Formats: sequence, structure tokens, C-alpha cells
Amino acid sequence: MWLSTRSECSVSTPNPYTQGALAVIGLIWLLMQATVAQGNNADQRLLNAMGTIFCDGKIRGSAVHISLSEKSAPDDSVILSAAHIMFDPNSGKAFKSCQYRPQNKRFSGLLVEAVSTAHYEASGSDKLAQANNDIVLLKPKHRLYQSTLAVSDNGAANSGKLLLVAYSSDLDRITLSEPCTALVSKQPVSKHLLLHDCGAQAGTSGGAIVDTSSGKIVAIHGGALVFNSLYLSHKRDQIDPRMLVNQGRIIDRQIIENFSGKNTES
Repeated sequence: MWLSTRSECSVSTPNPYTQGALAVIGLIWLLMQATVAQGNNADQRLLNAMGTIFCDGKIRGSAVHISLSEKSAPDDSVILSAAHIMFDPNSGKAFKSCQYRPQNKRFSGLLVEAVSTAHYEASGSDKLAQANNDIVLLKPKHRLYQSTLAVSDNGAANSGKLLLVAYSSDLDRITLSEPCTALVSKQPVSKHLLLHDCGAQAGTSGGAIVDTSSGKIVAIHGGALVFNSLYLSHKRDQIDPRMLVNQGRIIDRQIIENFSGKNTES
């Protein structure tokens, strides 16, 4: 006699409360994925607009391709950077030949055809004056087909969370800093400078300091200055005496509007 067995699987239907909880969890997950994707897109937009300045055989710093006003010629492209990276730190003389490399792509470099008239003095002893004038506008020989970033209409006023977007010589690529903030000055230092705690390293000079709320450039990173505790206090903590403090040259729309091909040095 053959004995046969049959197993039956019963499927229970989740109660309405369980179904509702699962639906909410699924919705939260989708919203989180959308937020991550949006953040990644914003980060990529910042990275895509950056590049490096390559002078006399070496990368000298960072630079950013900026958007222009409607009055500008359609074929114009303008690069924004720190003035000091255009000078040999040993001799104090301007480099002979410079290229702008979009996204640091070595085979896409464009010769810098014109440089805005700068008041920066590489051999000057007044470090504060150097920092105040540490900004330059560059025009490549040919039009750039690269993403751009807009500059703030009111400089660094009301800046909240910041990001430094720049080239890292250690990593040999363009990177985003961790979120950072402006530093508060107890006493007036300079109306042209934004003091900040963004992570900076070799190669970040000329990088764009971006206000994350607007996505616009508020300053160009220049370097660091030595301050003491009489001048500075952090929004959260007291700054140590004789500390090197990162600084950027504040940038606004007016500086861009004043740039023209006539006011350049080739």
C-alpha cells in the first residue's frame, strides 16, 4: 500500500496596520534615496565646474569656470582664481605660460590668453594687503564647454554652511571639503576677506568657497593668515592664540561685471 502525503501552505494576509507600516517605511526609503540622489547631483555640479591652473610644467592651484551676465559676449568664458598661483613663489615673477584644465583633464587644457589687471604684489611684505588683492580673472584662448557656477550677488553676507571645492594635490583630483563655516571676528580684519574653517591643503588655493544654501560662490580660497585670540572667536569655540586661520577673498557680482577684455594683461 502506498502512502501519500500532501503538505499545504497557508498564506496569511497582513492586517491593515502592518500594511500601513510597510507603506510608510517604503515611502521613507524612497524619499531618502531621492535626497541622496539630489545631493549627489548637486555635488557633481560643483565638481564639474572646477579645474586647475597649470603653469610652467606644474599644477599651481585651483580655478572655477563662472557664469557671466547677459551683457557678455556669447563666446566669452571667464575663469576665477587666486592671483598668487600665477606667480613663482621663489622669484616672485609671473609664470611664462599657463593653461586652464577643466576638471583637471590634462588633454583638455586651454591656454590662458588674458589675465585681469591685478593689484596683487607677490613680493609684498604686507600679508593682509596680499590677501585683499589675491583674486584674478582669466580668459582662456577658446570658449569653454564646461559647467559654470554663479557668484553671489551680495558677497559673503549671510553665508551659512560652506563648502570648499578645489584640487587636492595629495589625492590628485578635485574634491569637496566637509561642510564648514565662517569664522567670526571680534575686531575688524578686512571687509574683503572671509575667514573660514574649511579643510584646505596643498593645491586648494584658488578653490571656490560655496554657500550650500544658494549654491553660489561667496569667496575664493587664498591661504591662511596668523591671528591671535584678541581678533577671532569661532561660532562655537574660542580660537587658539597665534593660530593659522584660513581665508578667502570675497567675490561678488560687481567684480565680475567690471571685468572686460580691455582691462587685461596678456
